[in-house]
Amino acid sequence: MDGWMENGQCLFRSRPLVSVVPQLPTMLCCSPEQPCSYYVTGRLTSAPNFQFAHIWTVRTPPVFTPPSLIQKLMASSPPINFSWVDPGKVAGLALPRMTAEYQYLLDHGIQHLVCLCERKPPYYDTCPKLQLHHIKILDFTPPSPSQIDTFLAIVEEANAKGEGVAVHCMHGHGRTGTMLACYLVKMRKMSGIDAINEIRRLRSGSIETHDQEKAVVQFYQRIK
Repeated sequence: MDGWMENGQCLFRSRPLVSVVPQLPTMLCCSPEQPCSYYVTGRLTSAPNFQFAHIWTVRTPPVFTPPSLIQKLMASSPPINFSWVDPGKVAGLALPRMTAEYQYLLDHGIQHLVCLCERKPPYYDTCPKLQLHHIKILDFTPPSPSQIDTFLAIVEEANAKGEGVAVHCMHGHGRTGTMLACYLVKMRKMSGIDAINEIRRLRSGSIETHDQEKAVVQFYQRIK
């Protein structure tokens, strides 16, 4: 692997992963005159207290990146399948599993996390400033009318205080997409079909079953 410095940042051309080590990553760089001899980098996986690290061996002694910078970079990490549906107000994501993912939500103005899974997400209490709301829905099934109303009430109350809301299920597709489509029906005055098409445009794979589609259309018919 080659490495060099440009404006104080490390730039690299990397090889495939050749090793995994259970330790905090060390970032190394060097100058164009002295290519890097050893480089290690990594990021947290879904397993707590374990890190993937990519290791390359080349030729000359390295220069270390300050540990404080590494800690800052690792403190906040985007959750899988995270995206805004209404920027600053409502977002969707897959099941978060790490403190860094919860911190990412807080760093982006989200103070409320709505869980649609049967069980609460792991380590959610490591970020006490993030308020968890648990609405249990079986996988591949639609929310009930009362569950839709509960979700929308959470969003409305939070947004009124300038606080963002994120909603998740296991992968951020079926149950999450259904709730977000209902949000579009209410807030953007869309028809059920238009809301389904829009949420699928914004978040590919959203709303997985006919019953979930039906729940959005019935919600539209109930409030129009």
